[in-house]
Amino acid sequence: PFVTPVDVKRIAAENGVCEDVQTGRMRCAMQSSDCKPQQIDDNGTVKGEKWYSAYIQKQRGLEFCSCQDTSIGSCNSRCAPQQLGYCDHATNEIFHDATTLTHNNDCKCNTATYGACQDLSSSMNHFCALSPSDCEEDHHHFWVEPSKTKSVTGLDCSCKQVRVGGCIGKIMGFTCALSKDDCPWDVYYPPYSLKR
Repeated sequence: PFVTPVDVKRIAAENGVCEDVQTGRMRCAMQSSDCKPQQIDDNGTVKGEKWYSAYIQKQRGLEFCSCQDTSIGSCNSRCAPQQLGYCDHATNEIFHDATTLTHNNDCKCNTATYGACQDLSSSMNHFCALSPSDCEEDHHHFWVEPSKTKSVTGLDCSCKQVRVGGCIGKIMGFTCALSKDDCPWDVYYPPYSLKR
């Protein structure tokens, strides 16, 4: 059945995992780009991590990850889910992903402040977002970095306020998604297009 925007508001995205291809050890992650790339070392050994979305985790009979379980990176000392849109290049902020931070990483996806997509044509269409790629320019949305979301859009963008996209298909129905990597079987719709 088709999911209406009212139904979508009640559903929350779940995080997937990055699984070490050698050890099988899993760690919670928000998106596939959080995984260490797979590569073959000088001895011919495959190293790195493979991405499994929350949906695939459920299909495998395994738990998905909550925001409280999911470590994210940082821009210097500020928690940030990714470099693009979060680190200030003018001040040479350096992004440290979750894999390079200490094992007791206090940065979880529920502790970060997120950016927003500002609609220049209507203040009614601003929304909190994970990434600049969630701002669809053809719908007049433009990225507002986290430090400016309150002053520019009037929004406090915590994890719970971030609008996510979704996978929609004839076979699987609907599931929330952070990116197209969560939709290998269906069509991914970014946040604004999904609501429309």
